[in-house]
Amino acid sequence: MIRSARLAAALVLVLIAAACGEVPTAAPDAVQLQRRAASVIVPGTCTNLSGLNALASVIFTPSSSPSISSVLGKLRNLDRAVKKGSFADARAKANEIVAFTLKKYNQGVLGGTAAQLKAFTNAVFCFAGIDLAVVQPANTFFILPADTQQVVLDTTGTAGIRFDANSVSEPTLVRIEIVPDTFPQPGGGPLVTKLDQYPGFIQIIKTSETNAPLTKPVVVGVCAAGVIPLEVRNRLRLGHGATAGFEITPPATASFLTCPNQIADAGPMPRWKRLVNLLLPTQLHAFQSAFGGGVGGTVTEFSPFAPVDPQLAFGGGVGGTVTEFIRVPAPGPRSGKRTMNMPNLTLQSMNMPNIIEDPCAFGTAGLPLSAGCVPSIQVTTRLGTVLANVPVSWAVAAGGGVIAPKTTTCGAFGPTAATNTNADGRAGICWTLGAPGANRVTATPSVGGDAPAGVEFVPTSATFEVTATAGLPAAMSIVQGGSQQWGVPAGSVVPIAPIIKVTDAYGYPVAGVAIAWASFPNDGVLSTFNPAHTTTGADGTATTIWTLGDRYAHILAYFYLATDGSTSSVWSAGAVKFYVTFDATTEF
Repeated sequence: MIRSARLAAALVLVLIAAACGEVPTAAPDAVQLQRRAASVIVPGTCTNLSGLNALASVIFTPSSSPSISSVLGKLRNLDRAVKKGSFADARAKANEIVAFTLKKYNQGVLGGTAAQLKAFTNAVFCFAGIDLAVVQPANTFFILPADTQQVVLDTTGTAGIRFDANSVSEPTLVRIEIVPDTFPQPGGGPLVTKLDQYPGFIQIIKTSETNAPLTKPVVVGVCAAGVIPLEVRNRLRLGHGATAGFEITPPATASFLTCPNQIADAGPMPRWKRLVNLLLPTQLHAFQSAFGGGVGGTVTEFSPFAPVDPQLAFGGGVGGTVTEFIRVPAPGPRSGKRTMNMPNLTLQSMNMPNIIEDPCAFGTAGLPLSAGCVPSIQVTTRLGTVLANVPVSWAVAAGGGVIAPKTTTCGAFGPTAATNTNADGRAGICWTLGAPGANRVTATPSVGGDAPAGVEFVPTSATFEVTATAGLPAAMSIVQGGSQQWGVPAGSVVPIAPIIKVTDAYGYPVAGVAIAWASFPNDGVLSTFNPAHTTTGADGTATTIWTLGDRYAHILAYFYLATDGSTSSVWSAGAVKFYVTFDATTEF
């Protein structure tokens, strides 16, 4: 008896398929129905009330909700509307039947197989003259224009959509598909973007008779799957492969989802996920709660979606990557410390220091930095993907130097420069230092290229600092006391102390120059100096106390510039002498 009932049900399926111009391609429990390519479906020609009732009896039971008797009553009303020619009424009744059937099926309260439910819903559509077809009943929902606000969830509860009232202008089938995590590369996913993507990938397919767009934005929510550090999970945004290109959707609450925040993966992990687990500190795998809301965003069209990390690492060094500049400076008077505001990167430079010591800490005022010392930055995702064509603006922040964009050569120099990151995610400048002291340049990235709207750069800018020092001494001049005449006796201190200044080729003061003070040998009684040897200060000046030895005094201040760049009051082979002279006369 049971076998006969099953054969009868199978026969009904075949008859319905034949009536609608459809052919079964598998056993009755796995029927794949394909709609014929007719331009117009004539209501009432695909099947009849008996055929619909037979299909319904496989899915609905006396104890189901709705019961089989209720559904049979709705089918009778549909049949009457078709026979009366009230096709608009027939369509409305058919839409209602399909909507509650799909809803109840996805709630798991109906009988029958997916193929049987598909056959029933498509037969109802065809009988009412509606050119729509259910492809896969699981995770398919039928949204009607008159519906109130509702949330539809996939059967796993890890993806869903919140529709406000009147979100569609015509009856619309919406199907949520989970996209398998088969992307081995770190941060890989189904979206066309270089941002880091995290599992929780879905595709949403919308179908209606005229493919009319949504009339209102809807909220799509997904659960980010797998072991994800809490700091990353908390900042994830919903990425969207929109028609116009990838976008980070406006954030929206997806509290209609209850997402498990995994602390361990079940089953084999993709290679990139295993790599992340090796790199991340163990404590980052402990989450504060077992469940949380999903990653939500507001959209006006459906397409692939994925949780993405909007945070980008913005860092750099001088002449290369950050790691290339963790080195101790060579010893010597011109070595020192260069500081740069560095990001606290989660993965790629987790152990990088904020203070970088290197020989590029100093430069010569008025001269360009060497090619190996010019600032450069790199923009990457937290998992290390480089981003190209990202705009980076540079500005002189202190010191008064000039900068220029750098590719293979230097561009035009000025107080600012505009660059874009190259294929390696890098951008750099040429830098001519200004006055002695702290010289600073600030680099600030912005949205563009591989960095879409909505990303967050960490840090928001990077500041490079180099201490500019004066060049070699190139000139010596008298500041005061060059020629004086006083009514003071010999043996007195001249009222105006002699002051000299040493500067480099650009007029910047040179500190640390050894200055000697002396009388000319042909003076009668030689002048004396306290001290006889001085050193120029930060302003490049030096002075002494000059005591007159005779009525007429002629003195000089001098130094020797040796071939190694040092200064002394003692001549050495090849040294160049710099000097100035002072005169003083007394009336006594």
